[in-house]
Amino acid sequence: MLPLLHNADDFELQNALHLAQLSAWAYREDENTLYDDLQKLGYEHFNFLHEGNNRGYDTNVFVTANTNAFLIVFRGTEENSIEDWLNNVDNRSFTYGIGNVRQGFWEASQAVWEQLLEQIRFHYKPTQKLWLAGHSQGGALAQLTARRLFDEKFSIQGVYTYGQPKIGDLLFASSYDNVLRSQTFRIYTEEDSVVKNPPNLYHSGIGVKLKADGLLEIEYFGNIFETAENTFTTIMDMLWDYSTDSLQAHSIQTYLERLSKNVRI
Repeated sequence: MLPLLHNADDFELQNALHLAQLSAWAYREDENTLYDDLQKLGYEHFNFLHEGNNRGYDTNVFVTANTNAFLIVFRGTEENSIEDWLNNVDNRSFTYGIGNVRQGFWEASQAVWEQLLEQIRFHYKPTQKLWLAGHSQGGALAQLTARRLFDEKFSIQGVYTYGQPKIGDLLFASSYDNVLRSQTFRIYTEEDSVVKNPPNLYHSGIGVKLKADGLLEIEYFGNIFETAENTFTTIMDMLWDYSTDSLQAHSIQTYLERLSKNVRI
């Protein structure tokens, strides 16, 4: 696999594929094989964090680093977990800054927040570039965590997400884009209904449409006001994906396969 271009300050296909692969590895249960593969890529430090809550959701994230980069990669929606999929349309809100974010995502982020800060305090070096990534719910958590770290005065080099649901209201999305839009690339497929949820919330960052043939359409001037048109229809689309083969459109493997069509490994 091609290495991360740690100094990149714009979208890089090589980085999109690299971080998609790490996002796929975040689903692994065997931490030892994960660390072995990370070492083969030149990463030295590794720690896997896991915290659950009393509502059936849990947060899984790993941190890894080499001389030039410090990475935070979140695990996303488990394909066999109806609880995770219902969480993708949970529209309860939590006030953060001047806007509101999804309460479920806030709770998931908060569950590992102190552990992440501890990892950063002890292992992050100012010479390293800070990167975040994740698929599905993991992408939403990566984006929310990036904003929280920015508010803690950390410099964010890049955020790449894959098939992530929406995080917050218009005020949150606008405030996020004011400070992190140019570093954030939200990769999605048109067939993936998860990215349309929860209804009536908003995306932030730069959208990157990943077509079936692997071609990319980077939406540098995308419209932040794009929302789901019909709450009931959007939720039904997402649940239909969960119950049919359309779930394949949301799989991290689909994202990897499409990205790989344009990268010589």
